[in-house]
Amino acid sequence: MGRRRSSTSSNPLGCFFLLVLGLIVYIVEKISTFLSSIPTPVLVVLLGGIVGFTSFVIYKKRHSNETSGENDDFWSNPVSSNNSQSSVFGEAENSLTEPVEQIPAFGGESEQESINTTLKSYLKRYSSSINTIHSIYKELRNNNKVAEAIRNHSSESSKNEPTDRSLAIIMLADIQYISKELGHPISKQNYDTCGFISLLLRLQIITTKSSNWNVLTSRIYADNSTDLDSFLHNLQNIHQQVESTGELYLLSVILDNTNQEALSRYKQSIYEYAKVLANIDGFLTSDEIQFLQRLERDLPKVTLSKPENIDFCSQKSKSHIDIDEELNNLVGLESVKSEVKTFRNFIKIQNERKKKGLPIPPTSYHLVFSGNPGTGKTTLARIMAKILKELGILSKGHLVETSRTDLVAGYVGQTAIKTNKVIDEALDGVLFIDEAYTLAKGSENDFGQEAIDTLLKRMEDDRDRLVVIVAGYTNEIKTFIESNPGLSSRFNRYINFPDYTKAELSEIFKRLANKYHYTLSSDAEQALSSLLDETLSNENNHFGNGRFVRNLFEKVIEHQANRLAKEDLNTVNINELTAKDLLGEKR
Repeated sequence: MGRRRSSTSSNPLGCFFLLVLGLIVYIVEKISTFLSSIPTPVLVVLLGGIVGFTSFVIYKKRHSNETSGENDDFWSNPVSSNNSQSSVFGEAENSLTEPVEQIPAFGGESEQESINTTLKSYLKRYSSSINTIHSIYKELRNNNKVAEAIRNHSSESSKNEPTDRSLAIIMLADIQYISKELGHPISKQNYDTCGFISLLLRLQIITTKSSNWNVLTSRIYADNSTDLDSFLHNLQNIHQQVESTGELYLLSVILDNTNQEALSRYKQSIYEYAKVLANIDGFLTSDEIQFLQRLERDLPKVTLSKPENIDFCSQKSKSHIDIDEELNNLVGLESVKSEVKTFRNFIKIQNERKKKGLPIPPTSYHLVFSGNPGTGKTTLARIMAKILKELGILSKGHLVETSRTDLVAGYVGQTAIKTNKVIDEALDGVLFIDEAYTLAKGSENDFGQEAIDTLLKRMEDDRDRLVVIVAGYTNEIKTFIESNPGLSSRFNRYINFPDYTKAELSEIFKRLANKYHYTLSSDAEQALSSLLDETLSNENNHFGNGRFVRNLFEKVIEHQANRLAKEDLNTVNINELTAKDLLGEKR
């Protein structure tokens, strides 16, 4: 007996266990006494409530885990660049396992509450691009092929899940990436990226009962309980899967060739969104400009070449004739032809030296075409492009015609973007800038110099892929080139285009007539000679040369049409042009 007492006292853990056991027995006895005093119906209701509450808590916890798991499943399968199961990307390190909390009290009672004026202004600027992105989202979420493309990048357990949320996450990941690259990371600390918050609501990532997006966006900023950090971190991890491939958009990798038309509109809308974001603070940094240029280069290409007019210098307009024949068929321009042939021969010999391993001097292929309008400069530029392709200087040999309007914008930063876009179109071909000196004739706040600086940089960066021809009046274009050391060092080959003589102008008119099966009566030829004499005697700096003849020909056939409209068409020669047609109202 004494030994047992000694053992217990020497074991504190045993004493503690006995005390706890005694306490439990005491509590159970008291609870039993209390419950016995409660009427049976009340006791049943109380126990039922406890069981129901416990079941509800367990259900919510399980449902929350399943919702988080949906995105885990979606991104557990690496994103592939095609519909096969092989992947060029690694698995996403994290997925959207922490949903954004719902904003409390999102009803309709305070829809007219005041909104910060800056936020309201920013949201208005974003509204157009956000509406477009949202409409594309609604279009794609109902597209079975898009749903299939998303499921092809999903794990087996999530293939039958709705794809609405996954599509929204893809779009938001793209926009977050664009924002980060522009130096405006998503944050509730400022209003710059409020467009992202608004779109977050529009795409129903945060569930709401209202559609007043401006008010709801304002509440997101005001509500400290809404933490976006984890959500944004996961979006960033998701987009990193495609960044190593050089792709800008996660959506384009997911869809691949599923819906190119919608994808093109999506890229355009993201670009418009990016322009608003980059300009939101009133100025553009060099980094913002470069990234906007990258986005713009990824847009669907459009041709910038102007519609071609009647080729009044060439007898055979668009047939694939030999370059020599095409050059010889030009009316007049003998000195120009000689310059071109010399240039062509020089390149041929340099190519031969290169083949034989002999040294060749650095050669600039950029050209200055000087002369009055209508002297065939554009026509000759097309031939030069073909020659440069034939001799291996350019791989495509196409011509992009442009002018100040296509290169210069009206506000800071956009001129470089416009100029780079035109240059991108001309790569591996010839960029032809008509009246180039107008780039330097603007006011103090003009952005023409920005276009010149951008052009000079790209001529250096892409010197093996770009030839530039500038054209304009003789004195103006020479002054323009010589006034800028960067231009004078790159443009050292001039070709002057003389005005056409009377005989050459007459030949151009007759070629046009012959091309469209018109003939000139004897009195029409005399009238044409008199008309050209009168025009040349009044010649000034605005004389149009070949362009004048083209316009004259168009007027003459109009006059013929008016004359013949009064006659019996069954008895008249509708191919003949007369003196009355040449002189028009003067006769």
